[in-house]
Amino acid sequence: MFIWVPEIVLSQGTPVTTYYDPEHTRKKEEYFVKPGTQLLDGSYASFYVDGQVKEQGSYVDNDPTGIWEYYYENGNLKMTGEIRNSQNYGHWQYFYENGSLSMEGELYQGVKEGLWQYYFENGSLKTRGEYQNGQRISIWNWFYESGQLKSQIYYQHNKGEYKEFYNSGKLKASGTKANDKNEGAWEYYYENGAIQGRGGYINGVKEGLWEFYHSNGVLSARGTYKNGLSEGEWAYYDQEGVLTSQGTERGGRKDGYWHLYYGDGSIKGRGLFKDGEGFYKEYYENGALKISGLVKNGINEGKWLYYYEDGIMEGESWFVNGKGEYKGYYKDGALKMEGTLEDGVKTGIWTLYNNDGSLAGYYKTYYEDNKPVFRVIEDQPIAIDTTRQVYEKPEYLFKKKKIRYFRPQVNEFRGIIVGFNPVSMAFGSIPFSVEYYLQERLGYELQYSIIRDPFFTSDGNVKINDVYDRGYSLALRQKLYSPDRRLGMFYFGHELRFSTVDHFSNIIDSLNVVNGSVIGASEKKFEYSILVGYRFIKDAGGTGVTIDAFIGAGVGYRDFDRDYPALEEFEQVFDDLDTDKLSIPFRFGVNIGYMLEAR
Repeated sequence: MFIWVPEIVLSQGTPVTTYYDPEHTRKKEEYFVKPGTQLLDGSYASFYVDGQVKEQGSYVDNDPTGIWEYYYENGNLKMTGEIRNSQNYGHWQYFYENGSLSMEGELYQGVKEGLWQYYFENGSLKTRGEYQNGQRISIWNWFYESGQLKSQIYYQHNKGEYKEFYNSGKLKASGTKANDKNEGAWEYYYENGAIQGRGGYINGVKEGLWEFYHSNGVLSARGTYKNGLSEGEWAYYDQEGVLTSQGTERGGRKDGYWHLYYGDGSIKGRGLFKDGEGFYKEYYENGALKISGLVKNGINEGKWLYYYEDGIMEGESWFVNGKGEYKGYYKDGALKMEGTLEDGVKTGIWTLYNNDGSLAGYYKTYYEDNKPVFRVIEDQPIAIDTTRQVYEKPEYLFKKKKIRYFRPQVNEFRGIIVGFNPVSMAFGSIPFSVEYYLQERLGYELQYSIIRDPFFTSDGNVKINDVYDRGYSLALRQKLYSPDRRLGMFYFGHELRFSTVDHFSNIIDSLNVVNGSVIGASEKKFEYSILVGYRFIKDAGGTGVTIDAFIGAGVGYRDFDRDYPALEEFEQVFDDLDTDKLSIPFRFGVNIGYMLEAR
């Protein structure tokens, strides 16, 4: 505590006092200066507004020198130690505001040196280790307030292998620290010893592939980080190892297509996101729509709708920053309940109504086995209007139905699929296709097929009296895609196809009735077909390799022209050709393609 001694004033030079206020009632500083100068020389003290000492020490020729003390406003010592040449020197101590020791150690020219110890407010040791030239060296230990070892590291050149422990002494984490930042490969553990997570750090932030596990050792999540933020493909699994959700992240936010699954692999929910914002839909296990609404940065936003399994609206809520006021309805449209949802969970007091509109009571929600349970409140809440007895059903507005295939979705992915089928060359054709794809809704495909049978044999090398075909076909397909499953989508489709094929045969003309040694016939077909297919693809809302497998059948018209004399000798050559006007095409194939994003 600073003590003012009048007897030494003359030996310390000229005294100076400064004040907080013009009336000089609240002292701010007391110090000495050399006569005729402004150089501080002698004892010095500064004060808080209430008069409590803030700091005190001494100056010599304007340099702080000797033992200095600094105080909290409550009068307790904050820190103390020696100053030499304007730098902290020797043993310094630092204190909590309650007066207990916070840390202590040696300083040399303001740099930490030798043993340092850090304490909890209750006085127990928190951290202990040595410094050399301001850098940690040798073994450092951190402790719980109970005194149990919390973590340990052996430093060499300010870098070392770090281990952290539970209060029980079991290993919690291990990895490398460099300049007090996590670096390289790290592993985290449950208290039972099972791995909890593993991955890498660069300069203190997560980088590259990370894997997380349930306490039973089963993988719970896998994905990558970039600059400490989740980036790229992420997948999540339940404790049985069954995939529960997967999708793409960009900069720590959902960006792209996300799926949620039930245990049998059927779709539980889906959403298409852009910078963390997207429209989400959740389904019952039978595939019927259950919930739909906008998600923004992980929380509900705007209007959300809820449905019974038969498609009748069950409720609605308007969310602002994850909090919304919910109204639930009976199947005939009468009001059933009112209350608040926060992050999708029922909270606070809810009002329930009977089907005739009369008040059923006030209830507080609890959750048991992740399901809401309403428990009656005997005393009516003050803030709730109890005068309402009859619910007046609003006028019913018929919903305009739109087929989902023709209704664009929020943040919808659109792509171009370029495909072909090299295997079909063995069957006398090779198709090339380009499809404009609207995510999980529609596909418009234009297909051009080269017809050449046999494909790899030149015309002159075909055997005598064998028929060979040369031509092309052009088809336009429309596909109606079902919602994405784990590995792709079913679709129904139809196509219009035009084909023109010339049939030839190399002959020996013993009668000399044709010009040359080749006869031919031409065929044109106009056909309509129905298709059923499955598009295999890893992500229905992203780029990548895709396989399209389909079957189908149709009906059409054939125009067949003979370009040779009507002689039995020539007719026999083309006996196997179908010349009927009615065409019954069968479609089947497997096309390999690649999905590109349509800009």
